[in-house]
Amino acid sequence: MPESLRLAELLERRGLETMISPVMRRIELPPGPVPGRGLQAVLLTSAGALPALASAGVDPAQTICCAGEATARRVRNSGYRSVLSAAGDAADLAELVIRRLRPDAGRLLWLCGEVTRGDLQHRLEAAGYRLERRVVYRAEAMEELTEAARRALAAGEIDGVLHFSPRSARLFADLLGRAGLASATGVMIAFCLSRAVAESARELEWKAIRIAARPDRSGMLDLLPGGTHKP
Repeated sequence: MPESLRLAELLERRGLETMISPVMRRIELPPGPVPGRGLQAVLLTSAGALPALASAGVDPAQTICCAGEATARRVRNSGYRSVLSAAGDAADLAELVIRRLRPDAGRLLWLCGEVTRGDLQHRLEAAGYRLERRVVYRAEAMEELTEAARRALAAGEIDGVLHFSPRSARLFADLLGRAGLASATGVMIAFCLSRAVAESARELEWKAIRIAARPDRSGMLDLLPGGTHKP
């Protein structure tokens, strides 16, 4: 929710009216202590794992490798001094690790959510890295959209929806169907972080689907009025 509020503030500065209706709630799980010896780097594929860095006692000097630039920026702002960004997704993170870190230089620790996409672990282990995956949060689906969102959708007052993950796009479709509002998207635009997100969004019929040139918040903002995207 804090990230949604920050995004809403940016959009409102552009004169865009916003409405937040979460499709998931995050439940923090105890991360357990991070081993201090033999650990080469910590990997993050989602900003949802950020709280675990401090609660697990990760040293501020520890190398942190992030899939996206927005996550990397927040890690740096939290006081971590050695932060690498793949400026993309989990596949880009695997490429970054292979390019910058050696398999024989120590173990890797991946702090992540219960549901992950891609083959990051398989890719790195196949390249000779020792990787421990540790689940530090769980994202549970909401039972319904907010009442305000349901009213606005029924009245045709929503022009577009921002989708940041394939799972959130699928859950949005499920919640619309449950509310009897699946046809509401026919006059709306789906703004999607990546092609994978767009594939999930296509469960619904949209007026248009637009995909960010870069899979980060800046790429999404470029799609919206006031951005640099040219339809």
